[in-house]
Amino acid sequence: MTLESQPTEPQQDTTKRVKGPLTATAQEQLLPPDLRSSEPKPADNSIC
Repeated sequence: MTLESQPTEPQQDTTKRVKGPLTATAQEQLLPPDLRSSEPKPADNSIC
């Protein structure tokens, strides 16, 4: 279970970076860096 949890973390990170490059830019303009860093998971869930 520990091994499964590890590969799942990096996979989500890669998908977020490659899946929403434009979305991240739009969110960055709407929300400050502080909010963007605090809302990385909820934003990804919304896109999904």
